[in-house]
Amino acid sequence: IKEAVSIPVLSTNVTRTPEQMEQMLAQGDLMDFAVITRPIMADMDWVKKANEGRNDEIKPCIGCMSCHQHTMFNRRAVCAVNPKMFRTAEFPDKGRDLEGKKILIVGAGPAGMEAAIVCAQRGAEVIVYERRSVVGGAAELGARIAGKDHLGMLAKYYDTMAKKLGIRVKLNTQATADEIVREQPYAVFVACGAEDKSLPQIQAD
Repeated sequence: IKEAVSIPVLSTNVTRTPEQMEQMLAQGDLMDFAVITRPIMADMDWVKKANEGRNDEIKPCIGCMSCHQHTMFNRRAVCAVNPKMFRTAEFPDKGRDLEGKKILIVGAGPAGMEAAIVCAQRGAEVIVYERRSVVGGAAELGARIAGKDHLGMLAKYYDTMAKKLGIRVKLNTQATADEIVREQPYAVFVACGAEDKSLPQIQAD
């Protein structure tokens, strides 16, 4: 396109990270401006974090198209990885209102890790129990399929944020009622995921 026109060319090219955009811009013959659309829905602070060099803290868009699917049926757009999209008024910043409270989360999949991050940002001491050896749940499992590496980006994001926020993730650990009672938590989130009984179960590890 740049060879055919004399005006600036803007392109999205399914770019998800600042590194991807910088690489494309450096080529010079593809585009003059890199544009993001869906990634800004996944992380509303995408530009701010990129500008501050916090690329590893950007929650990635997984390209699931949930946002488009809902608008096709005249519904409010939703994002599979960002529950606050278009709902910031419903979920205002609570500050550090959970200081001094311990919260336990069973399951280190997207739902569990999202809850862990929010609670840690609100000041809570967070412990996550995960029976597998990695975080990410179905997203990490899906990333093992060829062409689905962007799901792995989401699992990596959760792992990174857990380390940065001081979230204790107990891998290879099955949560038990006795363990939960012993910890005397303020609250417990059960985010074990769901099982499709119509399909044969596959052992992940």
